[in-house]
Amino acid sequence: MQEQKLHVEPQSKLKLVNEENLQEQESVQNLRQTFLASIRTADTVVGERFRAFVTDQDTVTATDALNLAQMQELTLQL
Repeated sequence: MQEQKLHVEPQSKLKLVNEENLQEQESVQNLRQTFLASIRTADTVVGERFRAFVTDQDTVTATDALNLAQMQELTLQL
């Protein structure tokens, strides 16, 4: 009877540890999926904003003019 208890107890502990490991793996998988989804969302938002910026000719022209003015100012400082 004692031997059976000794044999059953390690199996119960092992089963509990396995269940905890499975729960942790599921939790990590959920975090991974959430992280990947947030990257996809950010990629979509940045891509859409960039596309909108590039296709707006007025914005591109204004940015070019600003960059040109800044480069000229830096050149004069040298």
